Amino acid sequence: MTGVTMTVTVDDLEARERLRALVERIENPEGFYGHVGEIIVQSTKRNFQSESAPDGTPWAAHAPSTIRQRIRRGQVPITKLRRNGFGQTLYNQLNARPLAEGVTVGTPMPYGAIHQLGGTIRREARSGRLFGRENVSVQAYTTTIPARPYLGLSADDWLRS
Repeated sequence: MTGVTMTVTVDDLEARERLRALVERIENPEGFYGHVGEIIVQSTKRNFQSESAPDGTPWAAHAPSTIRQRIRRGQVPITKLRRNGFGQTLYNQLNARPLAEGVTVGTPMPYGAIHQLGGTIRREARSGRLFGRENVSVQAYTTTIPARPYLGLSADDWLRS
């Protein structure tokens, strides 16, 4: 799976032992892990809806240039990591893949990692048609994307389980 995935490690020895014993008694652990994966996907979708990290920290605000670009494209300028009119968003593509030994939760979207972790994108100089207009030249530039962690479990998730 491209994009970003999450690994959860239970640090409590007693809880790990109980989970191991439970999984050993299950004939088809994929069903169990599928259920766990769906819980994590739903938790992650709540993070998108609240626009905050699993620990409750609000995501960074959009840069003014991002707001202007979204308005120019007829998109909602205030929502983060969700653009209207695009079915292939991180939110819509969140999924869980259960296996016999665990579950992978993530997104196949290649830009998922930079939004989870943050980073800098470097674009080379180029020329071409911009917004369907005449040929233009675009200088090289960099864009810094702030981390907006969406994958992970909140304290409430741990209490619900």
